[in-house]
Amino acid sequence: MCASHALSLPPALVSPSLPLSSLPPQGLSSAARRKRLDEVPSRWLCSVIGTCLTLADLRKLAIKVGLALPPDASDYRLHGAIVHLASENKVLGKTVARLLDKRHAATVSRITRTGDEAGLARLWADARNSGDIPGAYWALMTHPLDCQALRERVYGEVHMLSHLSGAAQRSDLQRTAGLERQVADLSAELTRLRADLTVVRQERDAARRDASVGEIQRRRADQLAERLAELESGSALTAAQQSVRQAQAEKDSLTRALDAAQRRLEQMQEQRQKDEADRRGLEQRLADAELRWQEARRAAPADLLAANRSGSGEVTEGVDLARRQILYVGGIGHAARHLEDVVKACNGVFVHHDGGLDDGCPRLAGAVSCADVVFCPVTCVSHEAVTHLKRNCRKACKPFVPLPNHSVSTFRRALKLVGAPS
Repeated sequence: MCASHALSLPPALVSPSLPLSSLPPQGLSSAARRKRLDEVPSRWLCSVIGTCLTLADLRKLAIKVGLALPPDASDYRLHGAIVHLASENKVLGKTVARLLDKRHAATVSRITRTGDEAGLARLWADARNSGDIPGAYWALMTHPLDCQALRERVYGEVHMLSHLSGAAQRSDLQRTAGLERQVADLSAELTRLRADLTVVRQERDAARRDASVGEIQRRRADQLAERLAELESGSALTAAQQSVRQAQAEKDSLTRALDAAQRRLEQMQEQRQKDEADRRGLEQRLADAELRWQEARRAAPADLLAANRSGSGEVTEGVDLARRQILYVGGIGHAARHLEDVVKACNGVFVHHDGGLDDGCPRLAGAVSCADVVFCPVTCVSHEAVTHLKRNCRKACKPFVPLPNHSVSTFRRALKLVGAPS
């Protein structure tokens, strides 16, 4: 190893140390011992450290012994420094030897127990063939037996193996570079093929769409051809004419049915108007009869005589409604104020409901619930209002007085029937 690799060691590695020793193998004298690392020839030491220790071991060892190496020191410089210092410093040599013994303890123990050169040669051949070269090489180079020829042969084999390994590595690197170029070429080819495949798929999809459109157009053309054949044969025209005749016949039938229904509706409306007039007449006669019956039942002979003598303007004299509320439904709007004056003269409260013209029939229920007596001229109110009024009076248990007409005199006569004499 050249002197350029020499490095300074820490003080701990300069002090003297005990020599390495081990039990002598069988067949050797008790004075025999394994060689120290500094006793191994320097021309072999480089191959021993390079073969039996890994770069990771060397870096750990450099940190452990405190070698001053720059951060960017190469693997070659680290190897050279360890080899140079281990050959000159016994302490470092002992540290390296202890690490090698610990790393290859089983192989060293097996080979050290062999005391003849032939046995060592067999063990080396077995280790070389099985790939256990580092441990066997270290054990053989430090073996107590003086087997210089065997060591020279083993050193040569290891040396050539390193050359073969370098050549194989170079070949592998060349092969790797070639494979990487092939991978790049194949990747580019694969990318191109994928692009071509995408284009082919797009063309295939377009062809399928065109085929679908063509199939639709073909079916449409077949339908048009069939339709044209029907038109040319005249069957379609005949069928259309027959459909038109049927539609016209149905239209005429519906028109006649509509005319008949219209006449029937007019007859029903006339009959309804007639029935409505008859109903009003009957209701008027019924109301007049009921009013006369109540007057006849409640009036005394003296009251009848006074009524004949006083005339229509004095019919309500002596009547006291005691602030009862009188609800008047229907009638004529401008006459309502005269009726209100009559009710106020009799000490009552007058409330008017138009019978559905503006106030609405649904509001009758609320008006009936607040009234004490309900009056209704049957000739001036709708039939719907009378129906609502009767139903609400029954529910509220309020007296209902139908009037045969909307005159004030009739209203005065009705008030006399419901008012209490004062």
